[in-house]
Amino acid sequence: MPNVEEALACYHHAFEVLKREMKPWVWAMAQHGTALAYVERVDGDRMANWTAAVACYRRALEVYTREASTQWWGP
Repeated sequence: MPNVEEALACYHHAFEVLKREMKPWVWAMAQHGTALAYVERVDGDRMANWTAAVACYRRALEVYTREASTQWWGP
């Protein structure tokens, strides 16, 4: 899947300049997008891709806390 590989390359380049401290929500959205790309990736080792996806999701959840995003977590 060339588009997934391109997306991953773009996300990795973005993280060179986009830092969590600058715009936490944008950084978290990019982490989430990166995770989705790893889930869809067919190249490479499947377990490594899933492990990378989980790591990205966890980083995003450091920003998307229950306290910071009540509209997503519910009452």
